[in-house]
Amino acid sequence: MIASATNHNGFTTRSARVAGVVLILAISLVGCTEPMNTPRTPASSEMAPPAATALPKPSPPTSAEVPVDGGPREGANGTTELDEDGVPVVYIVVEGDAQWGIEQRFGVDGLIERYNRWLQIGERLSLVPEP
Repeated sequence: MIASATNHNGFTTRSARVAGVVLILAISLVGCTEPMNTPRTPASSEMAPPAATALPKPSPPTSAEVPVDGGPREGANGTTELDEDGVPVVYIVVEGDAQWGIEQRFGVDGLIERYNRWLQIGERLSLVPEP
């Protein structure tokens, strides 16, 4: 048995230690509790990123719309042939081109459906919508 000394208040050193440990535990646990049914605001690191919104698909050209060359870009670096009014009517495929890039470059729709296959370098694609 361990001998305990008694202080001037009548507490033993062992009971003082136990009381100190209990007090420290009680104080540290107070910060761990929160009232029930209280909504918690998540920290910014816990919040989900905003959902990506789909960009609207450009509408196919009508008889009043004509292809307009927006300039070379990823997926559309080829050259064009123009009609007598300067409107691009034929696109010549180069390496790395894709139907989606050509559609974006000229603001046209329907190339993916019309040329639903691997494009060949040097291939000539009509930019004029089919009737």
